[in-house]
Amino acid sequence: MIDTKSVPLVSVGVPVFNGGKYLTETLESILSQTYPNIEILISDNGSTDNTPIICLDYAKKNPRVKYEKQPTNKGVAFNFLNVLTKATGTYFMWAAADNLWEKNYIATLVDEFGPDDLSVSSKVCFIDGEGKKTSECTLKAMTKENFLGALVNTPYLALRVYGLFNRILLLKQDLSLIKEPIIGIDRAIINQLVWHGDMQTTSKTTFFYRVHADNASSKLRSSKLQYAEYLFTPLRLYYYSIQSAPTYLHFFYWLIYPYWFLYHRQSELMSVLRKYQKILRLR
Repeated sequence: MIDTKSVPLVSVGVPVFNGGKYLTETLESILSQTYPNIEILISDNGSTDNTPIICLDYAKKNPRVKYEKQPTNKGVAFNFLNVLTKATGTYFMWAAADNLWEKNYIATLVDEFGPDDLSVSSKVCFIDGEGKKTSECTLKAMTKENFLGALVNTPYLALRVYGLFNRILLLKQDLSLIKEPIIGIDRAIINQLVWHGDMQTTSKTTFFYRVHADNASSKLRSSKLQYAEYLFTPLRLYYYSIQSAPTYLHFFYWLIYPYWFLYHRQSELMSVLRKYQKILRLR
């Protein structure tokens, strides 16, 4: 048996709000990791479902689990950053309350972590609400040298936020720019971090990202009142990236923004155009 003190501590932050449906499965996936030295920090954003019951039960049974409940919902940005500030490990990773990981996930990412890396991510397998595989993708490595190309041409850029980070390097970044209200906290974080260290990828393990009706993005797409806000979210996310980029590159950012926007929002734009086309036909 490996001595937990002989390997670096990995802090796993779980920001959650009314995530009781999948939370037990998620916590079991983290606790079953082969990596021996982890702490799990749960920040409950004022949940009103069975989330507190689940969390208190795990915290009581397992000393590696630490639970904190906010009296009210303080927003997604607060909840994401709260677990980071409470972490004490050499490494840190965010874990959504509905995702899963291969048992060797943390151990593999720690082994693959280079001395100059800010983060390391894995292959991504998309699963539905029942846990059935729907598709998969491999994230590209992102460095300062290839960032502009990756920003424009890489789908699922935001999923890097669920990789493994060097906690000290992460805390050195000014994440205070990320304010409420924010849609796509994961994309906002990645867009801002890319200039501060290499983000590598390994194909030796897999992260399972669950896509279901209760996803925040799914709810947003189904809301007519918030549809326009979701459609133009890329502009705000782009802003976070520009704020952390060298000044001499700002011009190039705005130069490629229209293409980036169309690439990442083409399906939503086509949907809007089809709706207007139907309205015009009725007149």
